[in-house]
Amino acid sequence: MLTFCQGSCFAQQEATFDLLSFEGGLNSKSSPYLIAANECITASNVRFDTEYGSLSKRASMTLKGATGYAVRGLHRYYKSDGTANLVHAGSTFLKYGETSYTTLKNGLTSGLRWTFVTYQDVMIGMNGTDNPQKWDGEKTTTDNTDGARTANLLTTDLGAPFAELNTGANLDASSWYQYRIAYYDGSVFKYSTSRSNPILTGAAVQDITLVGIPIGPTGTTTRYIYRTLGNASQVAVEADTTFYLIATIADNSTLTINDAMTDDTADDDAVPVLSTVETGTNVTPPLGKYSIIHAEKLFISGNNTDRSDINWSDDFNPDYFSLADFIQVRPDDGDAITFMNTELGNLIIGKTNTIQKLYTDNNSIVSWYMSDPFSYIGCPAPYSAENTPNGLYYLGWDGVYIFNGFNSKLISVNVSDQIADILSANIDETVGIFHDNKYLLSYTSVDAGGSTNNRVLIHDLITDSFSIDIKSIDSFVVFNSGSDSGTLYSGDSTATGNIYSHAPGSSEAAIATTWESGWTDLGNKGRKSLLNRFKIFYTGTAGSLVFTYTNDEGDTADSFTIDLSVAPTDDIEDLYTGVAPNKIYTYYPEANSETVPEPIGQYWKFKFTEGAGTVWNVERVEVRFEDGENDA
Repeated sequence: MLTFCQGSCFAQQEATFDLLSFEGGLNSKSSPYLIAANECITASNVRFDTEYGSLSKRASMTLKGATGYAVRGLHRYYKSDGTANLVHAGSTFLKYGETSYTTLKNGLTSGLRWTFVTYQDVMIGMNGTDNPQKWDGEKTTTDNTDGARTANLLTTDLGAPFAELNTGANLDASSWYQYRIAYYDGSVFKYSTSRSNPILTGAAVQDITLVGIPIGPTGTTTRYIYRTLGNASQVAVEADTTFYLIATIADNSTLTINDAMTDDTADDDAVPVLSTVETGTNVTPPLGKYSIIHAEKLFISGNNTDRSDINWSDDFNPDYFSLADFIQVRPDDGDAITFMNTELGNLIIGKTNTIQKLYTDNNSIVSWYMSDPFSYIGCPAPYSAENTPNGLYYLGWDGVYIFNGFNSKLISVNVSDQIADILSANIDETVGIFHDNKYLLSYTSVDAGGSTNNRVLIHDLITDSFSIDIKSIDSFVVFNSGSDSGTLYSGDSTATGNIYSHAPGSSEAAIATTWESGWTDLGNKGRKSLLNRFKIFYTGTAGSLVFTYTNDEGDTADSFTIDLSVAPTDDIEDLYTGVAPNKIYTYYPEANSETVPEPIGQYWKFKFTEGAGTVWNVERVEVRFEDGENDA
């Protein structure tokens, strides 16, 4: 007896396809028919390392506070006394605080990105346009109070002392003052145009103490302190260019002096007058966007005019920069320096199209030298460069690379389409960080629209997998010293300017999560399959997880929903089984009907979606099917 089948015949031979591992991560570049079973074509707001091999929703971040502007820089400032402060930059401000924010400095150029280092217990920050700023952690700003600074003016220019109120009645009351410093070695004057924090004297506490007075290089015999006369406003004193000698320090070690000189005495214009000193050598710290502490010197690069220059400070002395202490990095190549990092005692210098090294392992500066390029795959994204255990990660023109000290290797082939989605006009606004064995790169997505960072590409170094977070992040910092425990913080790129801790929390009520597989034949090569049962192995206690299955013929695109809150012991239909927290949901597709055809196809695609704020894990997907004949 012969049986004829129209379409496909199914011989009631059952088989099972098991999706046991998800750690391959995002592979959105390859053909969806060619990617491995543990890879996917969409991975939004998911993780592959929460439970190795499983698919997990990323945890909600914890909101710490809102600034009201895009957060253009973050720094965790640790001091040797055990204190720690979170400092951020945004709009025209530098501020400190973790949940509420106090102004360190106002009146800065609006919207510029800031970078920071800490050295000798002092925080140093810069943006390439304003004078580099430094802060020693002092916070007292009470008016008319001994030891206080003026509110909103706690930082000073790098290269200048800090000014604080001191009990006394010699300077003019309720007047604004600023200070500068010069150096003398017995033959040549050196001067700095850096200015102290503007300070407003009190009605009764009128004198001023200078602290953190910069020292000069070896051989300095005398330092001179110059001061304005009293001004009526902050704007007026910052515009005042007339300074008078008020103190001569006959050593190179004193860090604090008290200023009790009246304006009437100061304007007698004692010698050496500032105009004489300024015929000497300018040792003002240069402008720059990038800085690093190396060989007990502060290195600065990223000057908007001298784009190939690197300057460095005096030994152990970031306030003093000799004009002779600089080097040019391939100055005729038309490129700009984009990053400085360290490797085995030397500096790695990135430019737009090259990477080279500055060899500084010889104690004599005259023996330092610049190498030829080790890589001609440079870094047009200055804030993407980040040291990791695998090497230096950075964003090149066409992908994420690792520089291993000798050459650059492309690691983002699987997500080349995501790299192409980075808005090229904003490539210099991408921001990278290494945390918890992951490299995170925040960028502006063309597909998502907008003009600020709104996506984060994540590379897991352990599983070598990629995923995408839907987040708007303009800056990162890791809390990794003192009593902190390695928590990642970030600053928002939107006008709200939220600052988040990435420790698991509940501040995000809705996190749109999607994982989507490529096309699979379920191991039933060349034949069609009739799906008749799904088992989802998972953990979770709240939310609704939707599973969608689609065939390549387009006539099946069905889904079912798992109520993550249901406990196996509460389910009378036995659809939910297992032993909590490990649960199993079983689903039987609807039989053939006029409205819903049987799920028959040769190739299948699976997708998980969920949009609440709670976490879950999918540990395994089991698909049972009946083996069908080839098309007749």
